[in-house]
Amino acid sequence: MLLAQICLALYDRFGIEHTTIQVETGDPNHPCVLAPHGVKTNVRS
Repeated sequence: MLLAQICLALYDRFGIEHTTIQVETGDPNHPCVLAPHGVKTNVRS
């Protein structure tokens, strides 16, 4: 349901007809330098 909503929003707002969504779990040893301050990553092993 979430992916369908994202695709619909991208189509409605930008006219994008085919989307590819990438979901990353993250690596606590190499945190994303672009993540906003205070964002926590839950990594399950």
